[in-house]
Amino acid sequence: MLARYSGALSQTQQAIKRQLERRPWLIVTVFVTLAFIIFTFYSTQRYLALQTNYFDLGLYANSVWRTIHGYSPWPTLILPSKTGNIDHISPILGLVVLAYSLVPDPQTLLIIQAAAIAVAAVPLYLISLRETRNQFLSMTVAGLFLANPALHGIIRFDFHTEAFIPLFVFLMYFAYPRQSPTMFYLSLAAMLSTIEYSAVLGIGIALTLWTMKKRLDRRILATLVASFTLFGIIAASTFG
Repeated sequence: MLARYSGALSQTQQAIKRQLERRPWLIVTVFVTLAFIIFTFYSTQRYLALQTNYFDLGLYANSVWRTIHGYSPWPTLILPSKTGNIDHISPILGLVVLAYSLVPDPQTLLIIQAAAIAVAAVPLYLISLRETRNQFLSMTVAGLFLANPALHGIIRFDFHTEAFIPLFVFLMYFAYPRQSPTMFYLSLAAMLSTIEYSAVLGIGIALTLWTMKKRLDRRILATLVASFTLFGIIAASTFG
């Protein structure tokens, strides 16, 4: 019985390896698509079952709706403002509003969040593949990321702009060694635009790359400057 089970397992592994060799993107696409469907179904069903809360889905949906319809100015959406608004530095909401305006429903925010979390597995897979040259291991890493219970906690707690952070952080690490710096700088800007506390992550990423490369290049310097600038804004607004 054990030998039969081992033989079936071996055949399964061989079949997966053959598919990875022929279509390395196929299984990644399947994983990401399934994760997106599951995350979307779970979060929207919670909303329809009246299990979401004012903090933070109701707050975000209300602020976005008021901005779209002209009841609140745009700066109150992406910058700290009076009570009743989001009260964070989140410029990325400017892009979220564009999608929300097409389908003005709180579930739109949940779907956008599910997509951002699921798609984050793609750059993680590419990073692992570049570092290990092992497609099966890289696929396993991406799958474990999507199966991480801590990641599912983001889905359970309504909508937050922090959900975009894994995608942009992975894109930064993926883009760092590439010859063109454009993707790295865009990913850095996007990561820092999620919420003001991402400045701490930016500083950590810069120090990690600096330690790993043992030299301070332009990309690391830009990450440090941008992150400390945002950190300074946080300090000034807090103590001011």
